[in-house]
Amino acid sequence: MGRELKTYQSYTDSGVEWIGKIPEDWEVRRLKQLGTIVTGSTPKPDDKFWDGKIDWLTPVDLSQVSKFTISSKRKITEEGLRSCGTTLIKKNSLILSTRAPIGYPRILCNEAAFNQGCKGLEFNTKSSDSRYIYYLVLTGEKYIAELGKGATFLELSTYDFANLTLSLPPLQTQQLIADYLDQETSDIDSLISKDQKLITLLEERRQSLIYHLVTGKIQPDGTPTTNIKDSGVEWIGEIPEGWEVRRLKNIFHSMKDKNISDKEKKYLGLEHVESGTSKITGYITTDSIEGESLQIKEGDVLFGKLRPYLAKVTLAPWTGCVTGEFIVLRGIENISSKYWMYRLISDDFIKEINSITYGVRMPR
Repeated sequence: MGRELKTYQSYTDSGVEWIGKIPEDWEVRRLKQLGTIVTGSTPKPDDKFWDGKIDWLTPVDLSQVSKFTISSKRKITEEGLRSCGTTLIKKNSLILSTRAPIGYPRILCNEAAFNQGCKGLEFNTKSSDSRYIYYLVLTGEKYIAELGKGATFLELSTYDFANLTLSLPPLQTQQLIADYLDQETSDIDSLISKDQKLITLLEERRQSLIYHLVTGKIQPDGTPTTNIKDSGVEWIGEIPEGWEVRRLKNIFHSMKDKNISDKEKKYLGLEHVESGTSKITGYITTDSIEGESLQIKEGDVLFGKLRPYLAKVTLAPWTGCVTGEFIVLRGIENISSKYWMYRLISDDFIKEINSITYGVRMPR
């Protein structure tokens, strides 16, 4: 990994803004010059057209993988393929989501069909390496997305897809570049995978530590609690002898003071609180908020009531205002707000709250 890359001796202007300069022995070609453009279609909802053996890809399928497509969620029959006027695209072809969203370039592992939200390119292997074109299109995703048009959703037209301008080195150079990137990105992906596993283990350790401490299962010094009693509440279970059971309304006031001041204030939305960690990732400063906002004071416990399984719980770091999608809890008596933040973000509490929410798409 990390092999030194050498620059070419001389460059020329490609004439294409997003590409910039290219080596002198490279050329600029349109996508349609590299092979055959293939568009997709959808069979009618007739049982004889569906649940067959032919992969039928959608933008959702492309979003689930990286680089190579393996299989589709839904499959069609031979009759379904013929019924909608689409065609099978060959193995090692390039496929791209061209509708909501535009992107996700992928290389096909096997021949497949796809819906009208995708477009494909069957390569002329004498002039181009599919892996090189994949990497090149991947770098141009942002530019390609900007070519989308439409009022309801953006879509990349067949014309714009076919006329995408690409920089093309000689075939042997394409293969060398693709080989290099395959090796380097594979090494990087392997490191990322290991890091993600470590992150998952650390997150589980974090949640376990919070749960055992806030429920009194272990002491702050790490030793197990020995003198315990039944709390009388099924989801809480046993608690230490010196602890008591109280209703939340006897500990906190639920503050519902609406923000009516026109003075500039710091504002927290749900998007500013990280799930499961209580970390505040940002805020906005404003004197006018669309929709309901509530006043908060430093030290208030904020509990996100929309999709509570996301565990968006934090402490108000200053006096200001928040979205009405937070429940604002202010201690009735002298309490540790930080303890209660950890109690309300613990797994057992979130699971209990989640079991009593209402609403399917937007549970509260």
